[in-house]
Amino acid sequence: MKKFIIPILLITLAGCSEKEEPKISFSNQPIEVKVSVDKPNVKVGDIINYTVAVDAASNVWFQIPSFMEKVGGLAVINKNETAKARDPISGRVTQRQTYELEAYLVDDYEIPPTNIIYAIDGKTNYISGTPIYIKVSSVANTNDTFAAIRDIKKPLGIDALVHKKSKKYLIAILAAVLAALIVILLIKKKKSKEETKKAPPLPAHVKALRALKELDEKHLVEKNKIKEFYYELSDILRHYIEDRFALKAPEQTTEEFLHELNTDANFPKEYRSLLKKFLTECDLVKFANYSASPENAKNAENSTVDFIEETKIINNIQE
Repeated sequence: MKKFIIPILLITLAGCSEKEEPKISFSNQPIEVKVSVDKPNVKVGDIINYTVAVDAASNVWFQIPSFMEKVGGLAVINKNETAKARDPISGRVTQRQTYELEAYLVDDYEIPPTNIIYAIDGKTNYISGTPIYIKVSSVANTNDTFAAIRDIKKPLGIDALVHKKSKKYLIAILAAVLAALIVILLIKKKKSKEETKKAPPLPAHVKALRALKELDEKHLVEKNKIKEFYYELSDILRHYIEDRFALKAPEQTTEEFLHELNTDANFPKEYRSLLKKFLTECDLVKFANYSASPENAKNAENSTVDFIEETKIINNIQE
């Protein structure tokens, strides 16, 4: 009987000596987000580590957002981000992002849920973490009723503030301030001289004709951008009228401008109906989707040039 007991015990012991390998379990969710802090209760000035961890399937793209200056009212003083890592067995991708936060005021803070943008099968969505609550208390001893109250220090005398070294520093500072003032005055004097030497402003017709040349160089008509062409053409004409006749054309609607045009004695009567027709055509193209041809656009530009040439002033004499 003993001969059978010994082999059985050996087999039993051998079976017990074998260690069971731990089973590794992986998430079945496409993406999971976990947020945490190392301590929810801190004192003013303490550093709080706020961590956002993402675990996603291999076919999921995700992006952890970055907080620049503040999160939940807490100041961000540093950020530590790890690169995305892929598990060799499951193929899942993980990434962690830890922020070092600091609170300057006593209060209860809430870090709002962090939204993680992700994409799967061509569809974009987002997943949110949970909010985190932080309690920040004072560094003063709560048992000390007058801990936060201190007597005002007596003012220091002049003799205590001004020593031999302090006098040297004070003289150096005053000298630097005086030198800076001299430099500023010289710069202002130079600028005023340069402003007096500046050339007189360009005549209104020169500015307008230059603007028309720049408009032609954009080739808007050739690019079939008729509406943009009419916008710029009418703007050039309105600014010319403002510079030439002192009428606030750019700031007014067409109706307001035409009304002022009809009542202004300095504006030539023979051009009033022509401008009314021109501005009406511009408004139709700009706002009513009126289909103007390249030929219409070119005729409108030629009419603008003719008007400028016929009403320009050179050396205070109207040509």
